[in-house]
Amino acid sequence: MRVARMTCVGFALFAVIACSTVYVDEPIGMDVVRVEEDDWEGTWVATDGDTAVVGVRDRDAGVLWIAGVGESDGELEVESLTVHVRDATHDGRERLLLSVEDDDRYVWGLVVRDREYAVVYAPDLERFRALVRDGLLPGRIGEGGEIGGGDVYLGKLSPDHLEMILAADGAFFEWDDPYVMRRVAR
Repeated sequence: MRVARMTCVGFALFAVIACSTVYVDEPIGMDVVRVEEDDWEGTWVATDGDTAVVGVRDRDAGVLWIAGVGESDGELEVESLTVHVRDATHDGRERLLLSVEDDDRYVWGLVVRDREYAVVYAPDLERFRALVRDGLLPGRIGEGGEIGGGDVYLGKLSPDHLEMILAADGAFFEWDDPYVMRRVAR
């Protein structure tokens, strides 16, 4: 298993897991969000004890870096990843989508945050499999993985596709299993 293979995006970077996920070819979201150092930089700790250091790589392009230490095959590994922040505000609800570079694709999730807390919700894998299977979203479903198939690889999403995902009042996200982080140092 690899450090930073994620069930969700953003702050859940250093969990070592072996389950399927939903990928996109480019950062997902409406508009680039300008990221301010005061809002993002610091040391963040998750309720499960994972720790990450966050910094701003490109304020105007909405790009962060996140670094942490994980364990792989009994050895400690340091990993730094690039995260793109995009707007996902819908019906007056301020939300963000985070897309984390993972080889030639991105894993992503929805984040609700304030200055000292971030709650990240992963895409609901089964719902996205159904959307792709039914032709409502472009993409393909990988082989293997958990029940129902493997990873979901979304194709190019139009603004209408994104609107459908966001207008569903959160139906396409894992609300019962969030990843919660708290900033403990700036």
